[in-house]
Amino acid sequence: MLFRSDKAELYKKYEAVLANDPGNSSVRYNYAVEMYQEAYRPDIASRPANSSELIAKVDENLKKVIAEKPDYAAAYLVLGQIQYNQGVDYNNQNKAIRPPQGGKLKPEELKKKEELRGLITQKFDAAVPYFEKVDELLGSKGKLKMDEKGYLKDAYDLLITIYDNKGNKDKLKVYEDKFNNVDKSH
Repeated sequence: MLFRSDKAELYKKYEAVLANDPGNSSVRYNYAVEMYQEAYRPDIASRPANSSELIAKVDENLKKVIAEKPDYAAAYLVLGQIQYNQGVDYNNQNKAIRPPQGGKLKPEELKKKEELRGLITQKFDAAVPYFEKVDELLGSKGKLKMDEKGYLKDAYDLLITIYDNKGNKDKLKVYEDKFNNVDKSH
């Protein structure tokens, strides 16, 4: 595994390749994924100081990938994961606001929790079209490669979580059925 100091060198190499071949979607995708793995860690405290800037660059690069190759399912999956994970971050902040033992939340804490719930919904809603695009691209195909099956299952799994969070039982059931049938159908 590369250490963070090596990441800057790796990124320079990706940038050099892309400067010479800006339409190389697979290199651009791999660059974006490499940056995202560095920028996004479930534990916020272990993220680099420039995490937000890196994630913005990841988003920008992945959008270039899908502009160049609109059928690049893996890029849609990661774009959805970015939105979804930002929603998870807001959810963790929401959960951290707790009343003191035997007490109640203060009005400003209640207001903050409500604001965070809105942000969670906003981010989850922003993730859905990306995951649905993965379904559109791969769900109707016959035989899939192993990595494509993984993308499809990941998209369905996150859609299940989102619709469970929203309390939308109908959509939840649709994606549970699709998830459970990936191996049979593909």
